[in-house]
Amino acid sequence: MSINGQSSRELLPLCSGEASDDEHGSSDCSEPHSVQSNDHSTQTSEPLTFPDPPADLDRHLDQHLKTIEEIVENELKKLSHSMSEEDRTRLKKHFHCETCTHLNNLLQNISTSKNCSLLMTWVLQRKDLLDNPDLELLDEWETKAQTKLLKRVQEEVCNSLEKILKVDQSQTCHNDEAYVQLYVDLIQCIDAMPKLAQNISTILFYRVQEVCFQELLNFVKR
Repeated sequence: MSINGQSSRELLPLCSGEASDDEHGSSDCSEPHSVQSNDHSTQTSEPLTFPDPPADLDRHLDQHLKTIEEIVENELKKLSHSMSEEDRTRLKKHFHCETCTHLNNLLQNISTSKNCSLLMTWVLQRKDLLDNPDLELLDEWETKAQTKLLKRVQEEVCNSLEKILKVDQSQTCHNDEAYVQLYVDLIQCIDAMPKLAQNISTILFYRVQEVCFQELLNFVKR
């Protein structure tokens, strides 16, 4: 899947401003308009843009999020400057749309449960800054993120249990030590995954745990 230049088709309808604000049909989430300060001098606000994610996003997600955080902080500082309420509202909507579109892009292009958890935690810790209750973009994003996390957990636990089974089957002597090692490996595998979600929400923690137990049950039935 290509990362550079990818946009979120699912968020476009919400950010394309299908309903117009004025008789000319201007979009809330389109490129910001010029705004006037209190001294009546006209200022042009540069449109908010985010850098393309790195090619190897799974390895560099943490660093990319630091870059995004700097951009978000700078944008919020600009929005705190004197301007009319109408202009501030328009620019904030643009900010939230662009931010959520980029977050959706990141979510689509990460491939591990660990990075799903990292991205979800990052967003949760900044939700008050990133969220716009009127657009409900983050609510939709969080639902997608939870779905992806659970899918990745299921796949990774299944693969880990397969490896544990192969190691056990390769043992030439199934003594007490081998059984103890099998037990330890299984417990470590099942215990590790729910910890990814414990700082996100209690409900998600139990959902991850349920997925792990289901995979363990499938393993035991073999």
